[in-house]
Amino acid sequence: MDYKSIYLEAFKEKIKEIEAEIISKVKSSKKKNKYFTTLSNNIGKELRDQEIILRSSLTTLYPELFENFLQRFQEYESDHLTSFFTFIFPEFIESYSETALNKCATELGAYEGCKRAANNFSNSTEFLKAIYALDKNYDFYRLDFDPNDNPINSDLFHKMQKERFIGYGQEPNWEEAFLREIIKEKKVENKREKEEEQVEPKTVKPGGAMDITEKRYILHLLYELLSQGSEMKAPEFMQILHLTTDIIDASAQITGNPPHYRQVHEGFSKNYPKNKKIALINRVISKIHGYQLPRLKEILSDKLIALTKIK
Repeated sequence: MDYKSIYLEAFKEKIKEIEAEIISKVKSSKKKNKYFTTLSNNIGKELRDQEIILRSSLTTLYPELFENFLQRFQEYESDHLTSFFTFIFPEFIESYSETALNKCATELGAYEGCKRAANNFSNSTEFLKAIYALDKNYDFYRLDFDPNDNPINSDLFHKMQKERFIGYGQEPNWEEAFLREIIKEKKVENKREKEEEQVEPKTVKPGGAMDITEKRYILHLLYELLSQGSEMKAPEFMQILHLTTDIIDASAQITGNPPHYRQVHEGFSKNYPKNKKIALINRVISKIHGYQLPRLKEILSDKLIALTKIK
C-alpha cells in the first residue's frame, strides 16, 4: 500500500478545502462591508483550533505512530517523509489493520495540510487584504507555498498595491503616499474600535516587544533545533538572530555562567511552574505573529500542545 501517496493526497485536499472556505468567507464579508482585520483574526483562530482538534485525534487514536511521525526530522538525514513511510509506517501493520493505517495516513495529511495553511495564512494576510480591498483576484489565493516564497513578494501583489495606493513603488516619494494611506487606514481602525485616545506612533526595534526571558527561550529553541540536526531555512534563522541580537550582545559581555547562557542551553528549569511555561509560550506566539517564522511557530505550537496534555 502506498501510504505516502494517501498522505500527500489528503495534504493537498485539506489545503484546497481551507482555501475555498477562506475565499467564501472573504467574499461574503466583502459584500457585507465588514472589517478585514476582524475577519482575518477570526480565520486565524479557527485554523489553529482546527489544527489542535486534528492533532488531538491523532494523539488519541495512533499515539505511538504519531510520536514517530513527529520525530522524523530527528531520525533521518533527508527526505524525512519518504523515509518515514518507507521504514516506520509499515512496521505498525502488526498493531493496526490496513484500514486503520489508511485512515491514519489520511489524518496525518489533513493535519499537516491544516498546519501548513495556518502558518502560511498568518504570514500572507497582507496579500489577502489586497484581494479583499480590490474585491478581485480571488482565484490567485493559495496557501500551499514555500514560506520563503511569500505571495507578498509577487508581481501580482505589487500590481494590486499600485491600484490601492497612488504612487506605490515610484521614486522618489511613493513612500510618503503609501504612509498616508496606512495612516488613513489606522484612523479608521481606531474609530471602529472606539479608541478614545490617539496614540502617537512609536518606532519599535525588531524584537522590542519581547522581554529578555522570551528572547532567551527563542534562542533556546533555536539551539535545541540545531543541536538535534534539524533543518531551518536561512532567512528564518537570520530573522531569529535579528530579533534576539541584544541578548546575544549582552551575553557576550558577561563572564561566568549568566542566566542568558543557562536558559539558552536548558530552556525551562526543572522547578519552573507549568502555568508560567504555558503563559510564556503563548506570549512568544502572539509577539512573533507578524513575522515569517514558520518553523519556530510550529515548534512553539508543539511545545504548547505537549504542555497542555501534562497533568
